[in-house]
Amino acid sequence: MKNKADIAVAGLAVMGENLVLNMESKGFAVAVYNRTGSRTDDFMNGRGKGRNIIPAHSVAELCASLKRPRRIMLMVKAGAPVDALIGQLVPELENGDIIIDVYLMVRYGYAIPETARKVQDSVSAAVSGMTGYSVQAVNVHVGGISFN
Repeated sequence: MKNKADIAVAGLAVMGENLVLNMESKGFAVAVYNRTGSRTDDFMNGRGKGRNIIPAHSVAELCASLKRPRRIMLMVKAGAPVDALIGQLVPELENGDIIIDVYLMVRYGYAIPETARKVQDSVSAAVSGMTGYSVQAVNVHVGGISFN
């Protein structure tokens, strides 16, 4: 097996692929997984070819390809797909590996990236303070914009 990856991305739709390429261009080794294995293969034979990207065809393979502490970004549709993926990830994780998904509505007029970053920082600090564990990722999903 190649060297271990610094981070993983699960979900190779347009945003997932672009995120992987961006991180890899910044010097990170990235592991990738998609529920549909052919999508992983297509990415590796196309835009990911010749890059420092490690393909995985199962959740277990994805987790095994990562350095510890493991960092996994979920780039899948909110709701049932996220729940299903988390259900597959949990048996592969250990103490210290934490996944956090946050769903929120943003009030019109607020900057979404700034709001998401503040939520990530606040949740990460609170969970670390309460549990003593290092939080590996806080995924923020913006479900919509409120005009009230």
